[in-house]
Amino acid sequence: AHPCIDVLKSVNVTTANMGDWIQFNVTVVNCGDVELSIGVEDFLLGIDEFVTVPAGQKVEFLRDYQVPMGTFKPGAPCDIVNEVEINATYGDWFDTDFADVCVDIENPCLQLFKTISSTGPYRAGDVITYNITLVNCGDVDMAGVLNDALLGNVSVDVSIDAGETITWIVEYTVKASDLSPLCN
Repeated sequence: AHPCIDVLKSVNVTTANMGDWIQFNVTVVNCGDVELSIGVEDFLLGIDEFVTVPAGQKVEFLRDYQVPMGTFKPGAPCDIVNEVEINATYGDWFDTDFADVCVDIENPCLQLFKTISSTGPYRAGDVITYNITLVNCGDVDMAGVLNDALLGNVSVDVSIDAGETITWIVEYTVKASDLSPLCN
């Protein structure tokens, strides 16, 4: 008799967002030539049982898992580590095996700041200088259009990398038709 066990683990995605459903696959393999009762533990997926696996056969567990809402550290290489452990005994023989997979949770985050760098009070014809700063405080690159109701399109095509800060200096000439106070 030659008992042997192996475990494989996979996940259907490598990145996800909070609230997403992902699917883990645990494959328990009896790579020996005798039937074995194999203990399987995966705490994240709620697996804690023994399975009987005939020689040369395998048993699969497919489990759906919803990524919890919460705080994941931006830039962390692996936010969810899912590990499975198996073990089996046959006479005096005992063995364990482990497998794990990693899922990175994307953390999109943008912060927008607008300040005035010129001094007022302002009248029709005066120029107001705005500093508009966009900060990507998340761990994913983002793209889109930045609009301002008074200033119009500040940048038609904004692409900002994770951790990057972009600042625009935009001038606005006060019109006689502008309401007082001018809100922006």
